[in-house]
Amino acid sequence: MTLASKQPITEQVTATSLLSEIEEQFNWKECWYPVTFVQDLPKDRPYAFSLYDEPFVLFRNEEKLIKIMFQRLLI
Repeated sequence: MTLASKQPITEQVTATSLLSEIEEQFNWKECWYPVTFVQDLPKDRPYAFSLYDEPFVLFRNEEKLIKIMFQRLLI
């Protein structure tokens, strides 16, 4: 089934196509990344790792909830 549009293709512009190339650059640091399976996290000690040269530590608090510590340097 084909739907015909009454507008010429040149007039079908979306808001995202109006952004400049600089604004559309993907920021890898603003995404979620899996680092380990929950069952593989140590139950009695912290789990340290780095992502994009930034140190992180996962740990379980007194209530056994998983928490994260990180330090971001804003320059």
